[in-house]
Amino acid sequence: MRLPPVLALACGLMAVALPAPAYEQTFPDPGVVVSVPALKGTAGLQVELHAQALPEADSTRVCAGRFLRELVKRPDMPDRDRIYRAPLDPANFLVLYILESGGRKVLHAHLLGTLPGSHCLDVHFSQAMQAEDETEAWRQSFAGASLRPSPR
Repeated sequence: MRLPPVLALACGLMAVALPAPAYEQTFPDPGVVVSVPALKGTAGLQVELHAQALPEADSTRVCAGRFLRELVKRPDMPDRDRIYRAPLDPANFLVLYILESGGRKVLHAHLLGTLPGSHCLDVHFSQAMQAEDETEAWRQSFAGASLRPSPR
């Protein structure tokens, strides 16, 4: 339960009323924690985890390259030049694009990573676009996002 800061202060709980990550979820199988601390506006957000068992999954770069080659082959995908792709850090990679469906634009993000030696991970986020100028805010909301093994 999160208390508003004023109520938390009145109850003497300010030390424990820290803001939680905007999105954090543990997936027990294959044992990964997804954290997107800057994600804003989670209304209508859809999140799916895809874990591909791959013994040669030794780095995020290997998994990201494999994922991107498959992504651009999908029907109705934007041109490769219209797909944002960048490493967030050595262990996490981000892919962003917009698709139109039924006259509505939908923002898509893929947070890519690996469980070394076992799985390539793809966490797919999608959300209907509310305004034309929210593309940059969507990209920035994935700053600090990460996939990490869950504690056992």
